[in-house]
Amino acid sequence: DIKKVPIGVLFLASAHPISRENKELIHRLAPGFAVALNNAVGHERLQQVAAIDEMTGLCNRRSGLDRLRHALNSSRRTGEPLGVLLFDIDHFKSVNDRHGHQIGDEVINAVARSAKSALREGDTLMRYGGEEFLAVRPGAVEADIRERAERLRCVVEATVVTIDHTEISVTISLGAATRQSANVAGIDDLIRQADTAMYVSKNSGRNKLTFASD
Repeated sequence: DIKKVPIGVLFLASAHPISRENKELIHRLAPGFAVALNNAVGHERLQQVAAIDEMTGLCNRRSGLDRLRHALNSSRRTGEPLGVLLFDIDHFKSVNDRHGHQIGDEVINAVARSAKSALREGDTLMRYGGEEFLAVRPGAVEADIRERAERLRCVVEATVVTIDHTEISVTISLGAATRQSANVAGIDDLIRQADTAMYVSKNSGRNKLTFASD
């Protein structure tokens, strides 16, 4: 233990009786082992905290992009498909202007929860920045991405945030791209395609999906 707080259990086994000298050695080494274990646990917790967006509980941009980079490398090795969905909240500035940034944060959180519920367990959803989100979808072909994006769009559209008897609902505009849809040199190219497609959605009516291959 550390400061009388248990942090783990150490099991030692021997085919022969443990000598008195070895028992004394174990007792002398145990405190050092406890400190090392405590440091390792603390480091792991810090790594986990550093990977999470504090407000939404999703992956933050840095850790999410690391996962996307790993997924892209894996897709290249195995030939498995890989897709991304980039989306942001329509007219979000008007939400902040009308209701304040605190309510805006509540809306971002509600969208994050709804979006996560619409994705698969193996997908990675990150807060890409502000009111913008990026979903990484390993193994998803274009048809599946389109179907899942429509489900995500509908789930968010049906989400209502109630603040002081005021109901606030929002929509999202989405852009999608796959590794197979065009030549992709790296994650920046993949995201750029999805970003361009998303702005096509925004400039053509919002609350819709545009695919990079459209």
